[in-house]
Amino acid sequence: TRGLNPNAKLKPSGIEWLADIPAHWNAKRFGYLFRFYSGGTPSTAENSLWDGDIPWVSSKDMKSTVINDTQDHISEEAVRVSATCKLPSGTLLMVNRSGILRHSLPVAVTTREMAINQDIRGCVPLGSVNATFVAYLLQGNEGPLLTLWRQQGATVESLNFESVKLTRILLPPAPEQAAIVEFLDAETAKIDRLVEKVKAAIEKLLEYRTALITAAVTGKIDVRNAS
Repeated sequence: TRGLNPNAKLKPSGIEWLADIPAHWNAKRFGYLFRFYSGGTPSTAENSLWDGDIPWVSSKDMKSTVINDTQDHISEEAVRVSATCKLPSGTLLMVNRSGILRHSLPVAVTTREMAINQDIRGCVPLGSVNATFVAYLLQGNEGPLLTLWRQQGATVESLNFESVKLTRILLPPAPEQAAIVEFLDAETAKIDRLVEKVKAAIEKLLEYRTALITAAVTGKIDVRNAS
């Protein structure tokens, strides 16, 4: 890529899993770009802790680049008495502990204040860091990053967050981060719509397949001249 300028000069990225990058882009350690937070789970024996309106993110919510809401919600009391914490809108979330880390690196960005459980790590951006740009960057390079970040010898797949913090990632100037996010939001939305259309078509074909088999084995159609 050359960022927004196709004529931009390139330079070596200095990152083993990346080639050349635009000369005016920087590569900075992940740990310098965010403030990091861990989460927790309020006691499930206390119903009052689970009757609030604070979205509480767990691995099951990490299915898209943007999180607007969650399956579970907790109360202000739950935040006070447990290890969870509230994080601001625009926080980058990463699954830190889950079997899915064998093959995928789920990341997402919050659109409102949310709390997290112990399997999620919250990364609050510092300075001019665009969390959505970083989320896309991580998604596009999850293969090499998982190789670098997976905790060796762990019983359950997890990330070694000291390795995460030490990893250098790309950081274009803020206007370019925003422009790249705008482009990817639009293009990935188009792809998502196409995926949904394909899924709907596949469902209809599977329904037809089932109906065809049923009709054939129950004598409702003449199969003697079928080609």
